[in-house]
Amino acid sequence: MLVRKIIFPAIMGLAASSFCQVPTTNAEIVLAMQRFATSPTLKLTLDGTETINRRGKTFHVETSLLVANSPSGTVVGLIEIVEYQNGQMTQRTVGDGQTLWIYNVQSLEYMAMPYGILGGDPSSYFAKLSDGIGSYVEGFGTYPVRFLRDILYRRDTFGSSGATYRSWVPGFVPVQFSNINQSFPDPINPSRVYRPDQTKFFVHNANGANPSKSITFEFEIGNSSNQLTSCYFSELTSVGNRNRLVDWQMGVLSSGLSFPPETFQFIPPKRARAVPLPKIG
Repeated sequence: MLVRKIIFPAIMGLAASSFCQVPTTNAEIVLAMQRFATSPTLKLTLDGTETINRRGKTFHVETSLLVANSPSGTVVGLIEIVEYQNGQMTQRTVGDGQTLWIYNVQSLEYMAMPYGILGGDPSSYFAKLSDGIGSYVEGFGTYPVRFLRDILYRRDTFGSSGATYRSWVPGFVPVQFSNINQSFPDPINPSRVYRPDQTKFFVHNANGANPSKSITFEFEIGNSSNQLTSCYFSELTSVGNRNRLVDWQMGVLSSGLSFPPETFQFIPPKRARAVPLPKIG
């Protein structure tokens, strides 16, 4: 930890003098979220590590979203979030168009939440889906869920323009790195180096000169619009008197996707038992 604190100011000094570091806004990210809101499919693939006092574990989270029509003609969101830790599945969350299932693989317990439990009529279920997920998904799955909630924010119907981006490091101005052939290291995880070129640039935000949290968005440069393709996140916190580092990267795809037939379907395993939904609020 001490090594990072010594090295980072030197890195920032180098960045200020050598890198094309331009203060910017979150507008590019908001536009990307709005474009995702008009796509009928979305795939988020997150891979990361959690290290507590040099003892680490890996995690992997796959999030799939499909916009479809119900038999009654109502637009519904189908979703699946599968979380793995150290290569073993730990939780599976499935929204099948009528019910949101949250299955804990380790305890063999599951919860079932009808889409309409949060109120409203069927036409509002699509917007309510992200509220239900945000209330009941825990662990590392909360990271892609937070991303997803901005896409579905105030979205009453498919394709509405309510999508937004609520900063992960509020109060700090993001910067854009786009100078071709110059690279910059992540301030918390210097082993990860961002390299802008003629095909991509990065929007980066961190909470101060010696940060404990940073998030970086990678954009592919297009003729008419820029496509958000990846996110990178690092955060230093404390667990009691122990240091905790969470570090991950997430790939984003929204076109050319097809899902296996078993996606967005859940049948409780024979030995699993139903448990009541916890009270929220």
